[in-house]
Formats: sequence, structure tokens, C-alpha cells
Amino acid sequence: MLFDGYSLMGAIGLVDGIYTFYETVKNVNTGEVVIREKMQLKFRTQEEIRDSLQKAGYSIQVYRDWEFKQATGETKSFVFHCTK
Repeated sequence: MLFDGYSLMGAIGLVDGIYTFYETVKNVNTGEVVIREKMQLKFRTQEEIRDSLQKAGYSIQVYRDWEFKQATGETKSFVFHCTK
């Protein structure tokens, strides 16, 4: 990807439900690495996320795919609306 003279690259991998990648931003004119960060995403079920948020004291509504309709067991992605 190219953003205003900088490129963004990453190496990826999924191990034990954790997706690891390296975000590298380079100046395309000089080749200088401006940023290189290890990033990780942990995939959890809707129930795991809801339980974690409830334990932290949040009230939660879970919607599906930005339609703002209640999520179901078949929903593939979620929008969590939380208030504390």
C-alpha cells in the first residue's frame, strides 16, 4: 500500500487464535523504515467478549455488520455498543 510517499507492509501468521503481523512504514523515496511494530489480534467469540466487558462493568448491546440489528448465533462480525 502507498500513503503519501510511504509504503505499508506486513508479514502475517495465525497461531493459537492470535494473528501476528508486523506493520512496517517506509519512506518510498529513501527506503528508510519509519515505523516497524509487531501487532497482534486475538480472535474471541461473541460470548468471550461480552463476558469480559460485563466483568469490567459495561452494559452491552451487540449488533451485526453495522446494520444495528441484534446479532445472532450466525453473525460473522459484531459491533459492540457499550456504556459504563
